[in-house]
Amino acid sequence: MEATLFGSPRDSETNRILQILEDAGVVVFFQEIKHIDSPLTEAVEVLANTNKLPVMFHKGVPIVGSKAIREHIAERF
Repeated sequence: MEATLFGSPRDSETNRILQILEDAGVVVFFQEIKHIDSPLTEAVEVLANTNKLPVMFHKGVPIVGSKAIREHIAERF
């Protein structure tokens, strides 16, 4: 498993990225962000240096936001 996506399933951008990843045949671990005040949310914010979702980590590199994730998928997968 090379990629981990953090986001909310209630967010249309997260759902769009999940669908793009599935269509591209990319295996991704999806971690739901349930609460904005959770320790997981805080950890993602520190690692990605942002509070914007969705965030995908691929080979240790954070990719922030739908546009950047779509571009990364097109280039790498």
